[in-house]
Amino acid sequence: GEVAYGFEIDAQGSWTIEILSLADMPLITNGESFSGSGDTVLQVSTSGLTTAQIVGNSESRYFGVRAWTEDGRDGLVNATDPYDGRVRIPSGAVLIEVEAIGDWSITLE
Repeated sequence: GEVAYGFEIDAQGSWTIEILSLADMPLITNGESFSGSGDTVLQVSTSGLTTAQIVGNSESRYFGVRAWTEDGRDGLVNATDPYDGRVRIPSGAVLIEVEAIGDWSITLE
């Protein structure tokens, strides 16, 4: 229900912002994988309890993955070392936010 009127960017080097409606965001469902590089937001479509295999941060920088539900966000990964692990996706998750430098992948199981 809130409107964003601007963005504050703190970056070194070139960057871009891409604003998409939810309908245009990539969708990941149970049994599927999605790979990316850098920051991304994914739509989530799950049925029941879901876990995710998450791999990323080979450059040992910051790697954060959060699930968003109608109640707020739930931290899934918060690492500065390479990460390869399985996490529980909270019930009612509609988005997964990835904050990363470099490549990563998420597989919903």
